[in-house]
Amino acid sequence: MKLRKRIAAAFTALALMFTLTDPAALGGLIGSSSVASAFTVKSLLVNTTSTGIPVPEVGISLSSIKSNFSSNITAGTLSNVNVSWYEGSPSYGSNGRVILPANSVTEFGYNRHYYAVAEYVLAAGNTADAGGVDIAYYVNDPINPTSSDITAKSWIGDTGSIFAVFDFSTYQATKKAKATGARFVPSGDPKYGFSADYTTVFFTIPSHSKTDVIEGLLPGTVTIDTEDKEGSGLSFANVPVTWKSGSSFTYEGAGYDQTNVTGMTFTIVGTATVPTNRLNDIDSTSAGAKTKFTLKAKITVDPADKVQKPSFSSENPDGSTFDKTTYIKLDLPKEDNVTYYYIVASSEDELNSLPFIYDNDHTYYSSRGIMITGVVNKRVQSWIKVIGKHNEKQDSGVLTGSFTVAMRSSTGSNIPEIHIIVDQPVGGQALDISAELDPSAPDYETETFEISDFGAVQWKGGSGSSALAEYNTEYTMLVEVIPNSPNYVFLRTPDVYVNGVRCSGSTNDTGTFTIVYTFEKTGKLTDYRAVSPGKVANVPSGTTVTQMDSSYLPKTVTVVGTKDNRISETCSVTWDLTTAITDKGTPYNPKIGTAQTVTFTGKVRVPDYMEEDSAKMTVTAQIYVEEASKVPAPWSYPPDTVEGQGTTVFNSPQDISLESAVNSATIYYNIEAYENISDISKLADPTETGGTKYIEPITLSGVPGQSLYYCIKAIATAPGMKQSDVSTFVYKVVIEKKKTQIPKPTPEPGNYASSLTITLNTETPGAKIYYTLDPNATKSSGFIEYTGPFDLKVAANSTKTFVLRTYAKAPNDSWKDSDISEDLIYKITVPKEKAAVPVPSVLDTASETAITLTLSCATAKADIYYSIDTPITSTYNGILYKSGTKITLKRVDNQVVTYKLYTYAKSNDPRIDDSLVKTYTYTVGKDYGVKSIEIVKRPAKYSYYMGEKLNVVGGLIKVTYIDETKAPETVYMTESMIQDFDSWVLGQQTLTVYYQGCTAAFNIVVRRRSSSSSDSDNKPSDSGKDDGKKDDTTTDPGTSDTDKDNTTDGTVSDPTMVGSQVKGWTQLQKKIAAAAKNSRIVINLNGNTSVPADIINTAMKKKITLEFVVNDMLSWVVDTGALKKTVASLSVGLKTSDVYIPMVLIDSSGDSEIVRVHTYGKNKIGAVLYVKTGKKVNNRFANLFRYNEDSHQLDFVDTSKIISSTGVAQVVPANGGDYVLMLDTRTRLPGDADNSTTIDARDASAILKMCVGTMELDDTCDYNGDGFVNAIDSAAILRSVVGLKK
Repeated sequence: MKLRKRIAAAFTALALMFTLTDPAALGGLIGSSSVASAFTVKSLLVNTTSTGIPVPEVGISLSSIKSNFSSNITAGTLSNVNVSWYEGSPSYGSNGRVILPANSVTEFGYNRHYYAVAEYVLAAGNTADAGGVDIAYYVNDPINPTSSDITAKSWIGDTGSIFAVFDFSTYQATKKAKATGARFVPSGDPKYGFSADYTTVFFTIPSHSKTDVIEGLLPGTVTIDTEDKEGSGLSFANVPVTWKSGSSFTYEGAGYDQTNVTGMTFTIVGTATVPTNRLNDIDSTSAGAKTKFTLKAKITVDPADKVQKPSFSSENPDGSTFDKTTYIKLDLPKEDNVTYYYIVASSEDELNSLPFIYDNDHTYYSSRGIMITGVVNKRVQSWIKVIGKHNEKQDSGVLTGSFTVAMRSSTGSNIPEIHIIVDQPVGGQALDISAELDPSAPDYETETFEISDFGAVQWKGGSGSSALAEYNTEYTMLVEVIPNSPNYVFLRTPDVYVNGVRCSGSTNDTGTFTIVYTFEKTGKLTDYRAVSPGKVANVPSGTTVTQMDSSYLPKTVTVVGTKDNRISETCSVTWDLTTAITDKGTPYNPKIGTAQTVTFTGKVRVPDYMEEDSAKMTVTAQIYVEEASKVPAPWSYPPDTVEGQGTTVFNSPQDISLESAVNSATIYYNIEAYENISDISKLADPTETGGTKYIEPITLSGVPGQSLYYCIKAIATAPGMKQSDVSTFVYKVVIEKKKTQIPKPTPEPGNYASSLTITLNTETPGAKIYYTLDPNATKSSGFIEYTGPFDLKVAANSTKTFVLRTYAKAPNDSWKDSDISEDLIYKITVPKEKAAVPVPSVLDTASETAITLTLSCATAKADIYYSIDTPITSTYNGILYKSGTKITLKRVDNQVVTYKLYTYAKSNDPRIDDSLVKTYTYTVGKDYGVKSIEIVKRPAKYSYYMGEKLNVVGGLIKVTYIDETKAPETVYMTESMIQDFDSWVLGQQTLTVYYQGCTAAFNIVVRRRSSSSSDSDNKPSDSGKDDGKKDDTTTDPGTSDTDKDNTTDGTVSDPTMVGSQVKGWTQLQKKIAAAAKNSRIVINLNGNTSVPADIINTAMKKKITLEFVVNDMLSWVVDTGALKKTVASLSVGLKTSDVYIPMVLIDSSGDSEIVRVHTYGKNKIGAVLYVKTGKKVNNRFANLFRYNEDSHQLDFVDTSKIISSTGVAQVVPANGGDYVLMLDTRTRLPGDADNSTTIDARDASAILKMCVGTMELDDTCDYNGDGFVNAIDSAAILRSVVGLKK
């Protein structure tokens, strides 16, 4: 306020608040007469409260507030105001002036203080008070508003300008910057890529990478930026990124699948947060402020390697046909841990629709292959697809193929019918010389098996001189049918059909059958024409029509086929003399002496095989009548016009004959060829001196590629007569150019394993050859002239396909260029170099002693692998051989052992492939000349306790020698002959006797000493006597550590009786002896696999039914009352696991599988196997099949109707082997037409009903197994019922 009072006192009249000095008071510096116009500035109020200077803030434009520094100053006082802003607070020098920084600011930044320095440049004539100028101003402060003015520190500049400092450093700072985002800072590592805004990082990892590997690759830090960009700006570097929530990554969308093999992309989301100790540096609280930001890592997983695709073995390539059930083998790549799965279907569509099933039944095993089955007299096509799978690789490509099984019937089957097709003879067409089976016949497929071939068709009828059928002719066909013997024969005359029509035939002595069939007559010829003779003669004037008929008109004409060019008949013609018309259209009058042409019409008599047609049988002929005393004009042959068609046209060189009616006449002619017919008038008439004397026919040779008109003019002269008129003949000769032969390459197109040198040749002499490998080349561009052989080169370990095309240019104008050849495709696959096959130090040899050898390989640094007796395959690589290691092929006593050594080399050079697998064969041992040995008496001791030593006392073997002159001998058995005895393995064992390279076997049993059994129960026989029972080498081998199907825990304990405390066979025998007659005793086997004979023989005495329980599902039941004599021990061992039967057989043998079971030995006493099917159903059957390893088929064994109340089936397996029990709605007993499970007369009746169509045909009713269900099966059943042979 003091300033205001002072200013008010100094400036009393001026609103501008300037102190003005009177010029007179200035000591006369300004003249009294002058107008006062200069001012001395003493103080200055630069603005008002409404135009106060705003406190600096981000976003305020410095230029927009410049006016606030002079808004209250009268115009004309100042010439200019300059305002500069500086960051911070002002500093002053000793002279009181502000010390200015080097640089001013151009805009307000974040979280800063500022001050302004204004320079007031006075207008001309005005000055500042030397004592200083007081400057006041107002501030616009939105936070702490005030109406008071503020004094600015000021001084007078060296140039007279007034300077003032406006200090805002004591006010609040500008607002703080907000954090705007986080970004990755590239490190230069090429494996990382970034999005344009650097918020997303990209990198790639191998398949199956672990999460800790991914975590190690993720960037650990980022930089967080703010709005403050002034200078170096405000940002926070090395801020950590959090990629996990707990122990797991946070994903955007689907997460990472470590098992993926096809490749994938996934995104991990991370966060970065402004450090806590830097939060005060930014605006973190106002609306829209953020302190946490999202980062992303987009990661690509490379796809895993792909499993190599298998192929079908060369033994059974795709499309093969077999005559029996077959196992398809594959060639598998050498690749570890790969499992191949397959699907078999009956059609390609079904194969494509079926998904792969990855279980054991659909797993490919090299030892057995993929089974495809057939049906007798059918061609059964099976489609197979195979895929390879590996846990850490992509699946292989799918291998597909089709195979056919064509199974013939048994030897000597009759051929009941033959259906063939032979083309109906058609006149003018070739007679069919081959017969074929009729594919439309209902039993066509069967006949393809029954018929081996046909002889050539023989024809009777017609002249027999042509292979083409004649017209209007009856033909009889004879063809010999050759059966596919010995499987199929003609036992009786078959029903024969030709083109669906029943016919006859006869059986020949050679076993063939001749079919005879007569076809309807061929049709008459309708496509023919009679050739008119044209001009036939020139006659003297006055010749009558009668004379013309007798002397000049032809008696025959030629009749030709218009479609069949073989037809050419000379036929008689009758001329109508009443219709002789001249060229003037008037009837011929011989008395007229002028020259004239007479036309006659005639009728041709055609042969019987031609259809009569009046129009086609009419011909005309012309005779030229000369002027009197003039030589008749000569004529030509062939005539130069075709009746009704104009000029005669020849497509090849033609001879023209000239003739005259006067024998003594001489003919002269001129001839010329013209391209245009209009030019023939240029040819001059011939004369005796200006023409060529006619001696022989004139040849019209033509020019290839041109159309020429040959004009011949001729006259005839004769002694004593006038020269004839000029005859003019015109012929057209059109000969096409020959086409140059397309060049052919050597070698021919195809698949090759090495680079090629190609040679081109054409059969056209002088032609130029051109070729190209460019698929877009045309004749006009892209073809190269062939000058010599050229190469198709392909680098090693690569494949390239070349498409070659060629053509040849014509050698001259008589030829045309050849066409461009078709695409000639060469596919060249040059494999890698293979490593050398390892070589043993001892090659294939035979030795009586052991063989020791080493292996070596010519390929440097190659690893050698080998195997003895186990083939090296894709699933077994053999043993890595250490250099110098000795391999010993041992000698085995009493044997001649054949060893197979398999070996190959694996190179460590990636440019070299593995070598082929080489097999070497060695024989070690001695051939003793023994043909066979036979155990004639087994040792007295055949029952052992665990731990006992082998005792073969009493054992004898019979030795038979290859040399039949040497008598067999008997040799005592010794312990050294047996090498496989183990008294610590419980159960039955088969011991092999080795002698002089031959073997035989017998059985023993090893038992555990049991405290609950009497000694006599387990005590082996000490009598040393043979029990007289022959060993069954296929009996149950007992329960071992690896075969425990008969128990629940794999242990063997004493058998027990249900409902009793009795256990052990000895005590059970006593219990059975005391039981009531016809009673039933149930015994739990508890893992035992053999029932002693005493148990069964004791039960026989009281006709007791014994049930031996194997497990919860299976039991053996023996009705001892039905046994006729004492029996030996009973094998009750069963195996229900690892029973291999192909699923394709099981699937076609019933509705569903109940159980698979393996039995041991023959079931000599007819023990019944009780099976709890778990199917308590009505009218269901259990059918038992045995797998036949020779035929690879399921043989029917037995059938049982399932007891509906218990679900139990009762079947009898007769022999040891692999069985499957199938649930079905019908029995599979051959001939059981009424599903009674027995064969009787009712089945015979039912089959007859099937034959006449009153019952549905069932192929299981084929009782005699000949492949047909017919009355023969019914008769065979009746024969069996009455006791006759089947």
